[in-house]
Amino acid sequence: MCASTLCGFPPIAWVMVLQFLTLIPVALALRRWLPPMRSVRLATAAAVGAMVAVAILQLLLLTHALEFDVQVLLVMAASQLVSSWVLTVSSTGHRRGTMPRPVSRFGLVLGGVLSGGPGHCRGRTVVPFGICCLAHLRHTRRRTPGHRMVGPVDGT
Repeated sequence: MCASTLCGFPPIAWVMVLQFLTLIPVALALRRWLPPMRSVRLATAAAVGAMVAVAILQLLLLTHALEFDVQVLLVMAASQLVSSWVLTVSSTGHRRGTMPRPVSRFGLVLGGVLSGGPGHCRGRTVVPFGICCLAHLRHTRRRTPGHRMVGPVDGT
């Protein structure tokens, strides 16, 4: 196994798996503060499914079982679903007064940042993550085929 080098990927790439897996119990716990509507249950189920999908896709990338070009598009779609769910749940809880205000406010800020907040692209915080990721992918495909945005630590 390659535990000392983290299989050639930076630690943040591995943290993403934990990030989405630890969000699942949060999503399930938030249900008690939301109205018992079928749409809320379906949205929460879809978001939890997307959280699991992101973790699995990231593990497949980190174990070199899936190419970055394929993985990034699927992860971006699932991440958008999760961020939309965070915004929707926080907004619903805030408007109906069923969720404590600090929790709903935090969710509104977090959902906004996740869905379209500034991301890092080549060391600059300039554009939303998804747009940056696609632009970087397009740029590197033209210039250096096979390059990975979340590539090995040695820079190759």
